[in-house]
Amino acid sequence: MDHSRHSQRRIQQRGISTEGVNVVLKYGRRRYGHEGIICEMDKKSRLRARREIGKPAYRPIEPSLNCRLVLALDRETIITVCRRNSRYRYS
Repeated sequence: MDHSRHSQRRIQQRGISTEGVNVVLKYGRRRYGHEGIICEMDKKSRLRARREIGKPAYRPIEPSLNCRLVLALDRETIITVCRRNSRYRYS
């Protein structure tokens, strides 16, 4: 997965670990937004990630999982990364 320069700066500015970004990409729930695909962790995703990764490896990256990734529509580039302040209600 490629990162845009913008996403690299945002990851650094917001203190989000690259391991956390990788876990969100692998286990996160995806939905289509206006400008791309939004990927974030919900309760089911967190439980599945903790079960598959293991509790000792999951605990240090858990604070970084409270983020939202915006992927390009081609699913090859991360456009930006932000902290998740509110929940999106899936219908």
